[in-house]
Amino acid sequence: MKDTKGFLMIELIISLSLIGVIMLLVFNITIFNIKAFTKTEASVEIQQQAQFLKEFIEDKVYRSTRIDSIINLSGNRVNVNTFKSGEIREIRLYLVDGVVGIYIDKNSKKMFYRTDIRYNGYEIGNYINKMEIEKLQNGRGIKFNLEIQKKKETFDLEFIAYFRN
Repeated sequence: MKDTKGFLMIELIISLSLIGVIMLLVFNITIFNIKAFTKTEASVEIQQQAQFLKEFIEDKVYRSTRIDSIINLSGNRVNVNTFKSGEIREIRLYLVDGVVGIYIDKNSKKMFYRTDIRYNGYEIGNYINKMEIEKLQNGRGIKFNLEIQKKKETFDLEFIAYFRN
């Protein structure tokens, strides 16, 4: 007669193998879901940043009458009349109540807005790699191109903002 009170060694090996395969599948599914969530979260965040920046910059350009000055990547002021397009560090706009600036800090990849050129201003955006502008032919607006990147997700934001006057 057989003794059925305990596990045989072969039953134990088969059980542990099945548990191992099931745990491996669960682990792989979990890792896949975490990666997908991280990618989606980064994509959503940079799209939200892009939407906010677009609306913010459009509003400031709309309220301004012209470009006051442009600062290139070297930190030098560029002649506004001869500038057509290119990557810049800062654009300064002339408003009725003074000059305001929108600039990028390349080290921190943040965009700032300042109402007083003597001070740094306040942060309006993150993950900004570069800012390119192009003056429109008729001088009535500016075409902006912002590259926004978080982790491996990149979003190119391109829009045109028009001056009010």
